[in-house]
Amino acid sequence: MRKQKKPVGLALEGGGAKGAFHMGAVKALNELGYSFEAVAGTSIGALNGAIIAQNDFELGYEWWQKIDTAMLFDIDKEHMDKLANKQLSHSVIKSLISIAREMLKSRGLDTGKIKQVLSEVIDEKKVRKSKTDFGLVTVSLSDLKPLELFLEDIPEGMLIDYLMASAYLPAFKQKQIDGKYFLDGGFYDNCPINMLGKRGCKEVVAVRTLSLGRNRRLQYKDINVVEIIPSKDLGKILVFDNNTIEENLKMGYCDTLRSLEKVKGNTYYIDSDLDDTEILEQMIRLPDEDIAQLAENKVFGKQPHQRLLLEKIVPELADIVGLKPHAQYQDIILGILEHKAQLLGIEKYEIYTPSEFAKAITRAENSAENIRSETATVLALRKQRRSRLASKAADIILKNIKF
Repeated sequence: MRKQKKPVGLALEGGGAKGAFHMGAVKALNELGYSFEAVAGTSIGALNGAIIAQNDFELGYEWWQKIDTAMLFDIDKEHMDKLANKQLSHSVIKSLISIAREMLKSRGLDTGKIKQVLSEVIDEKKVRKSKTDFGLVTVSLSDLKPLELFLEDIPEGMLIDYLMASAYLPAFKQKQIDGKYFLDGGFYDNCPINMLGKRGCKEVVAVRTLSLGRNRRLQYKDINVVEIIPSKDLGKILVFDNNTIEENLKMGYCDTLRSLEKVKGNTYYIDSDLDDTEILEQMIRLPDEDIAQLAENKVFGKQPHQRLLLEKIVPELADIVGLKPHAQYQDIILGILEHKAQLLGIEKYEIYTPSEFAKAITRAENSAENIRSETATVLALRKQRRSRLASKAADIILKNIKF
């Protein structure tokens, strides 16, 4: 378990439905032994931050697994699902027009259901009693100034109101809090690392969503910031689609392990403790006929095939999979297998050992060969020389390398 000697802070960036990524990331951080003296968030980051601060992570994670757009807004779930999948039928378009008219009439999208859902998962008494400090960002429209609020700045009994204030997008119907109107904190600072600096945190884990919003320059030069950044786009901020949320939960978990160098891989997530020397020795023992297959038209005089492999073929394979020629042999081997796995459409958001990864590729390839299920895209890729070379190399690795 990881032991922290200095105050560690957790900053959660705003992003609406993209906030599922936060919870996947925190799941990994919890498993790695991280504990946080302070949590600060903006918009959905504030909502997730409050759940984490009250020490109800499991409740929050389960909440994300069942949440959908219809639970938060007065919008037909079936129509929202079709919209998310770009199935614009006449009934969907008619529903959207009706929603737009209602928004114009009421001057915004009603947030009553959001507040009701928050009241079911946020326990203000728990947050205030917690040893974890908590803060959020919002903007006072009435005063035309940003607000960075910690618990002592928020009146008793009004935490949920101020969590709502942190998430008030311009499209939402405005409601007064203490006689004032507020705006989403992302218009001032979408990832409040500086708030944690004010609290004395010298190490901060910032979980990003890469959503639109302002990110202020770091004011505290002595802070060590570790960023957890999503490996792909997390989707739309107001579409709480169950499939996308489940993927983002997994992505948050896996990307955190990769960011903290607990797993290897560029596209997949491989828990590898392979010995590079042992991998090199196995590569040197590859049969000459296999090396000749990879050599194609390369000519290297009368030198041994092994020298051709290490000095010509391996550097090219490293380049194909986006690695430097001097990368570790195990990373090149895994990169080649990742290339093959992508062609076969193997599940990405799982943690594999090298052996499990190799078996998954073999199973997928056998299935593809037996039922001829490879897509036109895969076939087109295989016609490309470099892709074909990497695929051929993967076959040779699977046949000869012991993981």
